[in-house]
Amino acid sequence: MQSLNQFLNHSLGRVKEAIHTGSSKDSLYLITGNESGDLDSIASALTFAYLSDHKSKNKQDFFLPLVNIPKDDLALRPEAGFVLSKSSVDPQLLCYSDTIDLSVLSDVFEQIQLILVDHNKLANPFSLDEKKWSPLVSGIIDHHVDEHLYDTELFRTIKPSGSCSSLVTLHHEDVLQGSKDEQLESLAKLALAPILVDSVNLQPQYNRTTDDDVKAVNLLKQHVTLDSDTYFNDIQTAKSSIHHLNDRDLLRKDYKEWESDNGYKIGISAVPWYLQGWIERDNNFTSMVTALNNWADERELDSAYIMTAFDRENQGGFQRELLGLVRNEKLNGILQKMEQNQEIQLQRLTNDIYKTNSKHPLAVWRQQNIKWSRKQVWPFIRSTIESLEDTPKL
Repeated sequence: MQSLNQFLNHSLGRVKEAIHTGSSKDSLYLITGNESGDLDSIASALTFAYLSDHKSKNKQDFFLPLVNIPKDDLALRPEAGFVLSKSSVDPQLLCYSDTIDLSVLSDVFEQIQLILVDHNKLANPFSLDEKKWSPLVSGIIDHHVDEHLYDTELFRTIKPSGSCSSLVTLHHEDVLQGSKDEQLESLAKLALAPILVDSVNLQPQYNRTTDDDVKAVNLLKQHVTLDSDTYFNDIQTAKSSIHHLNDRDLLRKDYKEWESDNGYKIGISAVPWYLQGWIERDNNFTSMVTALNNWADERELDSAYIMTAFDRENQGGFQRELLGLVRNEKLNGILQKMEQNQEIQLQRLTNDIYKTNSKHPLAVWRQQNIKWSRKQVWPFIRSTIESLEDTPKL
């Protein structure tokens, strides 16, 4: 088995050569994570592509993992850089969204199939041309709410799990089980990282671990000797090294957006920090709200949210906060309805530090149900918006 770097170098070189010549009889399998380009998406795409390439018997098939963010944006994800380094993966060998012209691939290759990991609905840039890319989606592995899209002819695995990397790992169990190949050590370090992070190190009290996560971790640990607690803590330390980022970069580093069935565009920025620390850095809350308004303008959002997740030792342990900003007056009732919900358990924060003269409705909460990550919060916000009476945007 070739190393991860050898595989990445070969795959990227192969696609660049095909684009240069203008045509190829090869069958391209393009594996892409979601638009946030987080650790789980990166690891899922690389793991799937690498192990699929190893299994393939057809020399004309080749697998290209796509890190669906611009190359320069990897610096916004210090935990990803840390894990890639620990896994001996050269970031320069990755294919980013701006590495090649993705729009020409379907014209260059005789056959192209799009594999979605860590999402099950086309994201940018593919969503900008649904007519072109939707028929090419042939496989999905994901752990989010099923959008019931696309006729996936190869495989379709959409089920709850802490991490998509767990499902990708188990999809290739036949390669991993019992293998003695030393090259799998780097792959195991890569795939383990998001599973540990997303499941909070498999700690059951957070209710973010499934049997698939445990099974995947046990499978990967056959190929690497490391202390899970130390690895998890080191990744968390790297993930928290974001205090130097400006407000816009904090909002876009782990960002996802959706559109509700009644036409409203919603965006959620996940930030591994606590609001008070962010506010104290900027010296006031108003600058954060201004940055969120500017980001909402840039993304043309009807409502924008910041989800924080942090663990302050000796100060309450793992916690979550949620900030909601309503930009469309038709949605002015959403913040109150969200607060009334008993599942998410939002406690309004009214400290002086959160006071600002916002022209748009704004709320800051402590999210007492810490088991709800963005995977659960987005469907909740969407259903709340769609439950408002007489609020169609279109």
